[in-house]
Amino acid sequence: MYKFKYFFLILFNIIIICFGYSQTQKQHFEIKWQKKQPFFSIETGQRTKYLLHFKGAVYEHVENSLPIFSELIKTNNENTKVQILNEKYELLTSSELSDVVDIDKIPDNIDISSSVQYSKRQPWIKFSFIPIRKNKLTGRFEKLMGFDIELVKMSNAKSSVKRKRALSNHSVLSSGKWIKIKIPKSGVYKLTFDELRGLGIEQPENIRIFGNGGKMLPYYNSEERPDDLVENFILIRNNEVYYYGDGPTQWKYDEVNNFFRQQKNLYSDYAYYFLTSDYNSGNSNAIRQENQATGAQTHTVNTYTDLAYHEIDTLNLIGSGRLWVGESFDFQNKYSFSFEVPNLVSGSLIKLETSLVARSPVSSTYLITLGNAQFSSILQSVTYKYEDDYARQKVERFEGSASNSEQIDLQIEYTGTASSEGWLDYFCINAQSGLQFENKQLHFRNTQSVGTGNISMFQLGNANANVIVWDVTDSQKPKQISAALGNTTLSFKLATDTLREFIAFEPTMAYAPITSGDDLGVVKNQNLHSISQADFVIISHPEFMEYASELKQIHESENKLSIQLIDIEQIYNEFSSGARDVSAIRDFMKMLKDELPNYEIITLDDFPE
Repeated sequence: MYKFKYFFLILFNIIIICFGYSQTQKQHFEIKWQKKQPFFSIETGQRTKYLLHFKGAVYEHVENSLPIFSELIKTNNENTKVQILNEKYELLTSSELSDVVDIDKIPDNIDISSSVQYSKRQPWIKFSFIPIRKNKLTGRFEKLMGFDIELVKMSNAKSSVKRKRALSNHSVLSSGKWIKIKIPKSGVYKLTFDELRGLGIEQPENIRIFGNGGKMLPYYNSEERPDDLVENFILIRNNEVYYYGDGPTQWKYDEVNNFFRQQKNLYSDYAYYFLTSDYNSGNSNAIRQENQATGAQTHTVNTYTDLAYHEIDTLNLIGSGRLWVGESFDFQNKYSFSFEVPNLVSGSLIKLETSLVARSPVSSTYLITLGNAQFSSILQSVTYKYEDDYARQKVERFEGSASNSEQIDLQIEYTGTASSEGWLDYFCINAQSGLQFENKQLHFRNTQSVGTGNISMFQLGNANANVIVWDVTDSQKPKQISAALGNTTLSFKLATDTLREFIAFEPTMAYAPITSGDDLGVVKNQNLHSISQADFVIISHPEFMEYASELKQIHESENKLSIQLIDIEQIYNEFSSGARDVSAIRDFMKMLKDELPNYEIITLDDFPE
C-alpha cells in the first residue's frame, strides 16, 4: 500500500430526502411521462434506439433498460405488504414505441418489489416497479398514468428484517491506562511481566488484552461486526503472558469449491491490540481447557491443508478502487515461484487459484505451469474507450499433483501483442501435508473430517512434551486442547461437526509483538460511544486539530450549533481495533443515526496506507 498525502474538506448534508412522505398508509401517485431519451451504443458511441422516459425515472435493472418508478413511504410497521390500487393506463402510441430499446421485455403485469429501509431507526418502505405493461386481453402496450399505493400491515407476519444490534453507550477505553501494540501476522505471542512493566503496566498479573484482530471491517452495513474492542483470552505461566494474535491476512474457506482463499487487509499491514491492568469485568479471561470427546471415533486425521499465497500490492491501475496488482508482465513476461512445503504428501492434489489482469487490444493468454501440469488462462480484449473496463481481470482455479519433493514450483508467462500489458494480482495454493510438528508454530485444519456427528482423532507427529495445541477457531477465545503424548505422536479426539482451526507451538516459539512506534504506546482515555447527538461532526487528523478547532469555534459562535470535534485516530481505536480502516468512519457515523448530525466535515492526512 502507498501513503497518500493530501488535505481536503468534504461537506455532507446528511438530511435524508424522504420521497413519498405520508402519515397515512395510503397514498396517490401520478407519473409524468416525457419524450423518449436517446440510447447510445457503448461500442460506437452513436445513438441506436430510444428509452421510454418519465420524470424521476431510474434505469437500474440488470436485465433490461426499461424505466423504473421508485419511491419511499414512511411506515410504523416493518411487516408491511405493498399493494397497488386504482391504476389508470393509457395506450403507448406507435410513435412512442418506435425504436424503443427492450420493447420485447415489457412485462404483462405490474410486478412490485419492496424492501424495508431505516432512517434514524424509523422504518420506511421502498417500492419499485416498471410502470408499463402488455395488456393480456388486447396485446397492446400501456403506460401507467396514476395509481394508489396501500400499505397493508401484517401483524402476524414474521419479520424478515434483521434486528439492529445493541450498541454500548461506553467504550472500554473510557477509563484506566491503556497501551497499544501491534502484530504483523497470526500466531501465538508472548509478553513477559518485565516487558509489561516496561510498557507502563503496573500490575502485569492483572493484565487484560483487547482487540478484534486484523481483518477488515465488513463491506456491507448489514454484516455483523464488534461494537467495541473485545477482550481476548490469555494464558499466564511463569510470569509470561501468552495470547493468540489474529493478523491482517485472513483465510476464508470456500465450502462450494473446497478451497481456502486469503483475504488481505487493504488498509493495514498490522493488527492492533490494547493492554491494560485497570479493567475488571468480573469474568475470567483465562484460556479454557477443552477436553477430548467421549464418543466413538469416526475419522483419523494425520494430514492437513497447507496454505500459501503470493500477493504484492504495488500498483492501482486506475488510481481508484480496491484492486491493486503486483508483478508487471511487460519487459519481463515470465515469473517463477517456489514454495517449500514440509511433509508434502506425494501424489496428493494441489489446488491453485490465480487472479490475473490484462490490458490488450486482442485476446491474450497466460501460460501457467504447476509442477508438471500446464494450463492457460485467456483474457478478453479491451476497446481502450473510456466507458469500457481499463483492463480485464480473471480468477480461475487449477489442479495439479504433488511430486516426490517437498517443493511446489509455479511459473506464469504472459503472451500478447507488443502493446499488451499484464499484471499478477495474486495466486494462492492449497496442498496436502502430513501432520508433523517442524519446530515452529503450525496452523492446521482438515476439511475431510467435517460432517454431522463426526468425531476425529487428530495425530500430530514429531511432537514432544513441550508442544501445546490450541483451538483457535474463535481467535479471541482460544481453547487449550487436552492431548495425550505417545512416543512422538500427540493425539486428541474432538467433535468435528464444523471446521476447526488449530495451532501447535512450544512456548519458546512464541512471537514478540511490536511495542514501540509512532502509532503505539499509551492511549488516552476516549469514549465516542457516549456521544448522544450533535448538529455538526468534524473529523480531523491530529495534525489539523488546531485548524479544526478554529472551525468548530466559528460554527459554535456564529451558527449556534452543537459540534463534536473527533480525532480520527479515536475512531480507528474504537471502531476498527486501531487499524486505519476507512469503514470505521462509516460505522461511527452510523452509530449516531438516532441523532444524526446535519453536517459532517472530514479533514484527513496520512489516509490509510
